[in-house]
Amino acid sequence: PPLPPGEHYLGDVLGSRVVNRSAEVLGEVSGLRTSEAAGVRRQWLEVADGSLTHLIPLLEQYVDEVDAGGKVVRVDWQRDW
Repeated sequence: PPLPPGEHYLGDVLGSRVVNRSAEVLGEVSGLRTSEAAGVRRQWLEVADGSLTHLIPLLEQYVDEVDAGGKVVRVDWQRDW
């Protein structure tokens, strides 16, 4: 079923390139991690980069744009964070 604006199915973004504001490719979306503590649910985007996996919080302050059609996710994140 269609989703509200700004929401995406994980299958639509798996394999998308993840690029930061400096145009550095951080890897590809490989999954999603979820945890819940004290009634607060948190989600992270798993980004695979060779043998490294970056976990980027799924929050507006870190995820600038999801272009599911273009298979690109733009983030405010650095490789060494």
